[in-house]
Amino acid sequence: MFRLMLVTDNELVGKSNLLSVISNAVKGGVDAIQIREKNMCYRELFDLTYEVKRKLGDQARIFINGNPEIARDLDVGLHLPSQLKLNDKFDDLIWGRSVHSVNEVVKAHEQGASYVILGTIFKTTSKPDIKGCGTNLIKQVLSKLGCMDLIAIGGISLLNVKEVIDAGANGVAVRQSILESENPAETSKKFLAIINRNE
Repeated sequence: MFRLMLVTDNELVGKSNLLSVISNAVKGGVDAIQIREKNMCYRELFDLTYEVKRKLGDQARIFINGNPEIARDLDVGLHLPSQLKLNDKFDDLIWGRSVHSVNEVVKAHEQGASYVILGTIFKTTSKPDIKGCGTNLIKQVLSKLGCMDLIAIGGISLLNVKEVIDAGANGVAVRQSILESENPAETSKKFLAIINRNE
C-alpha cells in the first residue's frame, strides 16, 4: 500500500511552512501523508487537506486523521484513532486504524481496515509517558495475522528504521524525524533507501 508515511504536525514546523515541508518530503519519497492536526478547526482541516491534495495530485496517498466527513467530501483516505468507531455511512472509505496490541490488530482486520499503524514502537517525545513496546510486538502481530498491511510508528528514526523493517513491518509512519529535518526531501530519501534495501 505505502512504505513511508509522513504524519503532519504544524506545531513543529508552523502552519505557513507545513505545505512546503509536505511537498519536499514527497519529492524525497514519502508516499503517504496522514494529516493529523489536533489544534485545527474543521474549516482549517478542510482547507489544509484540499491544498495538500491539490498540490500533490497522485504523488502520494492522503489520509486525514479522525474526520470521516472531510475524507468523504475530498475523496481521501481516513485514519482512525484506536477507539474511534466508523459509522456505517462511511464504510465505503479506504481507512486504517492505530493499534497497540495483537487483539486490536485482529479487530481492525475483522472490521475491514486496509492497514494498521502499530505503536508505540520506540519512546517518542509526542507521547513521553508511554514506554516503547519494541519490535517484538511487530513479530507477535505478524505471527498471528500475517496478511495485514502493518505500518510501524513511534520514535522511528534513520538509526532504528532498519530494525523495524527487519522485524517485518511493511513500512513506517514518521513525524519528528522528517518534519524537524533541515532537508525533508533528503531525509525522506534516506528513509526510503533503508526501507527498500530490505526488500
